Parts: sequence; C-alpha cells; structure tokens
Amino acid sequence: MLLTDENNMPKDKVTSKQDKSPSQQTGDTSGSEDMLLDKFEVMMTRMLKAMTDSFNQCVSQISRAVEEKINVKLDVHVREQFVLHERINVLEKRCGELQSDNLVLRNELKKQQVCLDKVSTACEDLEQYSRLENVLIHGVPVPQDGTPENLYTAVPDVLNRFISGLNLTPNMISVTHRLAPAKPSNNSSGHNAPTKPPPVIVRFVHRSTRHNLLANRKELRGKSVVVTEHLTPFRAQLLKKASSLVSDHKILSAWSQDGKILVKTTQNRTVVVTNDTELVQAAQ
Repeated sequence: MLLTDENNMPKDKVTSKQDKSPSQQTGDTSGSEDMLLDKFEVMMTRMLKAMTDSFNQCVSQISRAVEEKINVKLDVHVREQFVLHERINVLEKRCGELQSDNLVLRNELKKQQVCLDKVSTACEDLEQYSRLENVLIHGVPVPQDGTPENLYTAVPDVLNRFISGLNLTPNMISVTHRLAPAKPSNNSSGHNAPTKPPPVIVRFVHRSTRHNLLANRKELRGKSVVVTEHLTPFRAQLLKKASSLVSDHKILSAWSQDGKILVKTTQNRTVVVTNDTELVQAAQ
C-alpha cells in the first residue's frame, strides 16, 4: 500500500492548493460580488418592468372603465338633449301658433272695441236726446208748513216771478218731480251746513217751451233760482271737469247747449268735447 503526503507530491500541485497569494484570493471575492450585483440588478429590472406593466395595465383598465361610463352618460345626455330639442321645437311651433292667434284676437278685439265705442256713443246720444224736453231747476223752495208740494204750480210761479214775459203755465209741463235730497255735509266748524232744496226735473210738453226758458235764463243771474240742461251723468261729469279747467284758467269758459258740451279755448276757439281726451286737448 502506497502512502502519499505533501512532501512527496509534485511541487506544481502543492503550489496550486496552498501557495496562492492574497491578491488572487481577493480578486475571486470581488468577482462574486459583481455577479451578485448583476443578478440583483437584473432581478430589480424585471420586478420594475413587471410592476410597470401591471400598473399600466391597471391604469388602462381603469381608463377604459371610466371612458365607458363617460360614453354611457354622454349617450344618455345626448338622448336627453335630443328629446329636449324636440320638445323645444314643439313649444316654439306652438308659441308661433299662439302668437298668430293672439294677433288675430287682438285685431278682432280692436274691431269689437271700435264697435263698442260706437254703440256706447249711440246709447249716450240717444239717452241725451230723450232729455231734450227736460230742464233741471235749482232753488225751488220746499214747503215748510208740511203741506203737500204741487210742483206743477210751484215751478211756473217761481219762474214767472224771476223771468219776465215767460208766461209759463202748468199745462205746458208734462212731468215734474223733485230729486232725492243730497246727503248732508259738515263744514270745518263741525256744524251742519245749510242744505239747499233738491233740484226739480221738469219735462215740458213742447221742446220749444224748454228752448224759450233756456234762452231767457240769463235773467236768473244773481238770483236764488238756476236753470240748467238735464244732462246724462257722463256729460254732467264732463261739464264739471270743464268748469274746473275754467277755474284753473286753462280754458276760458264751458257750457252745455242741446246736450252738447262746449268749451272756449285760450286761443278763443269754441270746440265741442265728447270725452276726457278731447277736453285735455282743448286745455293745451
């Protein structure tokens, strides 16, 4: 049996196992570390790539999901807008039809208003015409002794007393009656103001008798009796407004003649007024 030891081994073999220098041993260790670093870098690169791919995939999926939801909502909004546009078109068409109908109705209303004004004017003229035999007499005293009042004799007595040559008789009167007394008014001192006797409406048998009375009523100036035409409420109110303009010096005078309201303007023109607008124009 052969025994071997290091002393009997060849020198080159001994040198390869034991006689290595420290620098050679350090070089082997650095190479191993570089290999490990390379492997770690490769592993990290792969991990980063995998994470990046996974993140991009998640982002892409989220983006697609959001895009799908947005597209769905957009489709819903588009459909709603389409429906709204259809409704708006219907409403605009209906509005145009209503405007056309409204224009027709307004024109028709203007025509009806013109007809109504004509009818109102005709009724007003007819009502005033029915009063052409009438006069209003203010200042006819009321009997104080309680005896029944006989206006058929009282009116001629009063008028014949103040108007010379009138020669009015009871048989010239068709109808006469006294109006209801006005409500008493209080003056500034708190005492009841003296009440005037209510006016008397007199309707004559012949219109000529009325005209004769009105033509001579200037003799009643400054006396307690006043004779005026029996006007419709509208014309009486219009004459009252004209009298107020006379007091304000906007027109020179105002009076009634045969149921018509006449005013004399500041330009010394005599015009007939039939409504408030014409009265305002006459005062300008």
